[in-house]
Amino acid sequence: MPIESEILQVATKRLPFAYPIYTQGYEKYFDLQDQWANSLERVLTFGRQGLFAHDNTHHALAMAYGAVECLSKSGKFDKKRGLNIVWSLLNTLLKISRKDEFI
Repeated sequence: MPIESEILQVATKRLPFAYPIYTQGYEKYFDLQDQWANSLERVLTFGRQGLFAHDNTHHALAMAYGAVECLSKSGKFDKKRGLNIVWSLLNTLLKISRKDEFI
């Protein structure tokens, strides 16, 4: 799917460890970080690190494809729609994963 707008910036971060170890009470720190990330106009977080969710690569890719659906041809991003799509996909995929764990 070609994007008909100029790419302004791309960022990649590589992490030495993929699996976080949570401490008790991490939720308050997650909430603080989540509020900050949601305040950024041109940022959408998803995937294992961005959502504190143990999703797999195909889950992250499905969320990324959903996020792309929120881009207009001019490159404008509908963040509210993006969040709805990402959370909907995440909830669906995690429910499927949980069912598969017990089969």
